Amino acid sequence: QVFTPPALYLFFFQAEGGIRDRDVTNFISGMLRDRKEPIPPEDILLVSKSIKERHCYTSPDLVREFSKYDNDPAKYFRTFDATH
Repeated sequence: QVFTPPALYLFFFQAEGGIRDRDVTNFISGMLRDRKEPIPPEDILLVSKSIKERHCYTSPDLVREFSKYDNDPAKYFRTFDATH
């Protein structure tokens, strides 16, 4: 059995003039709202900012980023097999 964490997301988006911190925070806030996560409305931006700062990064060169994973996938991807 292969286990894939349900909350693992990989996303890319490009904004004219670059990606701003606020864009990423707002994107995460939207995802949390869409998933109907039980976060009080007055805390959603603070929670989104915390998620961004702990688990996100941006890449200035998307082609170079993809080639890194293409050249050595075993270094960046793991498969978990488990028997239940």
